[in-house]
Amino acid sequence: MIYVYDILLNWFEEKKNIEFFEWDPKDELEHIKRIPLFRVTKETMKEFMKNTIFFSSSFLEKIKNKTESYCEGELGKIPYAFLIGDKETVLAFECNEKGQTLYRSHLLLEEEEEVLEFVLELETTTIEYKKVKRKESPPFLTRKEQKNRNYLLKELLKIKRNKEEAKLNYLYAEFYEEKDLSFEEKFEKIYQSTFKNFSKKQEEMIKILKLASKKRNQFLT
Repeated sequence: MIYVYDILLNWFEEKKNIEFFEWDPKDELEHIKRIPLFRVTKETMKEFMKNTIFFSSSFLEKIKNKTESYCEGELGKIPYAFLIGDKETVLAFECNEKGQTLYRSHLLLEEEEEVLEFVLELETTTIEYKKVKRKESPPFLTRKEQKNRNYLLKELLKIKRNKEEAKLNYLYAEFYEEKDLSFEEKFEKIYQSTFKNFSKKQEEMIKILKLASKKRNQFLT
């Protein structure tokens, strides 16, 4: 498997196409230490950009835990992430355990040019997938709100992945009254409410998570 090392990614919801020149200086970029790279045809690239993609289980097994990133000074793994490239473009994708694309990112211009040199040396890979045409929704959220929602959704997924029950319980108790729910039920309620209706409640959750992260970093240093 071919890997790309030491690049910066700026994850957005998979239906967004935010080119690198639209990145905001305040965007929270992710430093990727290592990520798999595959070459695809131009037609496949277009399908990945225009549709929601569900990757096959065999492809997921191939890329599982192969991507490493630096988070708060520590090295961690992204379960399902990879790069694809044709002769002109390189895109990063992150998907869930079911194979559904969740986020994607363009690359910085200089880094994309370097990766394209590797792409041209690769054989074209046939990736098994199914596509679902996306329903375009009107942009009710501002770009800042979209970025904040994206941040919160990713943090919630990290909490679920790392089974941080105490952190999830604290968030849930701050904003919801219903009790006696399991870890999975609490996660789904917070995650789905964030996905469907980003509001002041979610803004407060972000403040709590960022404050907790800041205190943790101060303790470690």
